[in-house]
Amino acid sequence: MSFLVDVLKVDLATAENDACLMEHAISPATMEKLSSYVEQQLGYPLEEEQPSGEKAKSGMKILKKLDAVLPGTRARVVKLTSKGALGHRLMEMGIMPGTEILVEAYAPMGDPIEIKVRGYSLAIRKAEASNVLVELIL
Repeated sequence: MSFLVDVLKVDLATAENDACLMEHAISPATMEKLSSYVEQQLGYPLEEEQPSGEKAKSGMKILKKLDAVLPGTRARVVKLTSKGALGHRLMEMGIMPGTEILVEAYAPMGDPIEIKVRGYSLAIRKAEASNVLVELIL
């Protein structure tokens, strides 16, 4: 559904309806290949099953890399894709799975990104933020 909303700019209600129709009209094999292709083009997973919680009605959650999240958006860290020194540095800054983040602003040239984590304002480079996979809090 995020492909319909984020890329094609379809309104949310229409996207939800269309995603449901597509899911039932296209074979699971074709849907999987289509999803894989779009994820490769976007550079992040589209949506994954979510068993319970606030978004359980739709059964989906939207995942993005932190560097693709718009200012004013709240997100929860799902995974750090970087290992080693960068992964350790991100965790030292308080960026770890389960942590809520508010993207406050981007610098005028787009780098760094100002975020709020655990009550602290931090500046993080886009290259670092691209290693943080988050779930948008809608």
